[in-house]
Amino acid sequence: MFIYAPEEYRVKKIQEMYGDDEQTALQNMKKSDKSKANYYKSVTGQEFGDINKYDLCIDSSIGVEKTADFIVDYIQKINKKKLI
Repeated sequence: MFIYAPEEYRVKKIQEMYGDDEQTALQNMKKSDKSKANYYKSVTGQEFGDINKYDLCIDSSIGVEKTADFIVDYIQKINKKKLI
């Protein structure tokens, strides 16, 4: 499962959460993304965010509640298929 969001949405969320101005939020986001990608590559040997490696990719800019509901529904459907 890979959860992502457009850059514009992510920057706004960072600004809301931390009170950063837009430029600082963008810089912090890019720094964090680079760290995540480096860590992921060192652990898995693969590229972070390669959508071909995931069973489910979801754009979280639909909102936290909708994202969570979507994930729960997906898991429930997968579990029902396993029972059949």
